[in-house]
Amino acid sequence: MSSRLTRSLVAASAALVVCLAAPAAAVRAQKQAPAQKVDAEYTARIKEYTQDARVITELVDHLPASDSVPTPLKFLGRIPGTPDELTYYKDILRYMEALEKASPRVKLRRIGKSDEGRDMVMVFIADEATIKGLDSYKKILNDLADPRQLTEAQVRQLIASGKPIYWATGNLHSGETGSAEMLMELAYRLAVEESPFVRNIRSNVIVALTPVLEVDGREKVVDNLYYRKKTGQTMPLIWWGKYVAHDNNRDGIGVGLKLTQHVLKAFLEWKPTVLHDLHESIPYLYSSTGAGPYNPNLDPLVVDEWWLLAKHEVAEMTRRGVPGVWTGGFYDGWTPN
Repeated sequence: MSSRLTRSLVAASAALVVCLAAPAAAVRAQKQAPAQKVDAEYTARIKEYTQDARVITELVDHLPASDSVPTPLKFLGRIPGTPDELTYYKDILRYMEALEKASPRVKLRRIGKSDEGRDMVMVFIADEATIKGLDSYKKILNDLADPRQLTEAQVRQLIASGKPIYWATGNLHSGETGSAEMLMELAYRLAVEESPFVRNIRSNVIVALTPVLEVDGREKVVDNLYYRKKTGQTMPLIWWGKYVAHDNNRDGIGVGLKLTQHVLKAFLEWKPTVLHDLHESIPYLYSSTGAGPYNPNLDPLVVDEWWLLAKHEVAEMTRRGVPGVWTGGFYDGWTPN
């Protein structure tokens, strides 16, 4: 698993989520924070394992230290992106539970069990007050999703008092292993870092992370890695999940898998403003918009916002000198993925 890709994914997701933060609050968040201690050992490993220094940027070229919240290195014994190493889902889940236990800025919710009986989760990260009032923010988003019984004044009040939810999901396709690793580090950064950039996110956005969607397939792929390292042979994997392999994201049509059912239920329950599904399938860093023709069942505003977020992400990464960031191609916007 490439440390270069892991580091780029962390930076790209952070750059996208910050664009959801309220501009006025962003100005307030720019007050100078006290200097934060850096985890020297973790930072040294980031530099050691990164093959191209252009991809790490000031957002991810170091890791802030914490006396109370465990880093992935402290918990797992290695950092995400360590060459030729992967983390079992059971250990990723244990790490997220440890973050929740250590930080009042983190709340873990289970959203269902997979076809093989493993827990699927959403990990919410925001400032302490927002996490305490998490269910009230969920109600605001649900009220705004169907405002037919609300007056214009009520709608404006809810918008002013609510916060958007940015939900990032990873590792839907089990062979695309990087997102599951990087979301552990991103969760730590969002919970611990005190830079104005991250404080702005915590104050104004509720970040939800699901590090692994195909939780059954993740274990098979990690098994296969360590089997190959031990024996020099590769297991002939056919299915990641109990019933499906790569086409699990096409199940949005039939909704036959527990994975799809739980994600759909959680989406309808929480009404996230953005659901960002992370993949690895093509060269360089692609921010997804697809290309026309777009499905006419999608509201044009959705397509427009899709492009707005992609262009913001490309601009933020490009101005930091990250090479190969692009959008506007790869597949058509009709495909019901």
